[in-house]
Amino acid sequence: MAKIKKQSTTNTKTNSFLPEGFVACPIQNTLNIMGKKYTVLIIRNMVLGKQIRFNELLRSITGITPRLLSRRLHEMEKEGLIKREIFHESPVRIENHLTEKGLALRPILKEMAKFSAMHYAKNVCKGGKIPSRFKK
Repeated sequence: MAKIKKQSTTNTKTNSFLPEGFVACPIQNTLNIMGKKYTVLIIRNMVLGKQIRFNELLRSITGITPRLLSRRLHEMEKEGLIKREIFHESPVRIENHLTEKGLALRPILKEMAKFSAMHYAKNVCKGGKIPSRFKK
C-alpha cells in the first residue's frame, strides 16, 4: 500500500506571497481553521448570540446536522478556539465558551459584515440601504 504524503501548507504557488519570517501563509492558515463549513457561523452565534449550548447552536444554524456540529465543536476545541465546560448534573449539561483565541476572531467577523454591507447591501440590508454604522 502506498503511503499518502501529507500536503504541506507551504508550496511553490504561495511562497511568493509569504511575508518575511513566515514558513507558511498566515491567511491560508486562518482559512484552514475558519473555512470549514459552518465554523464561521458557529463563531458568529457564540459571539453575537451568546449561544453556548449544543441545541441552541443546532436550532439556529440552518442546514447543520448534529453530527457535523459535534465535529466542528471538537475541531474548534482542538484548535483552542473554544473550551468545553461539563456540568455533572442530571441531565449532564455541556457549555462551549470562546477562549481568548476564539474571541480574537471577533474583528474578522465585523469586517466580513462590513464588507458585505458595503458591497452587497441589496442582498443583506433592509431595503438595500447600508446602516449608518457601516458607512465610511
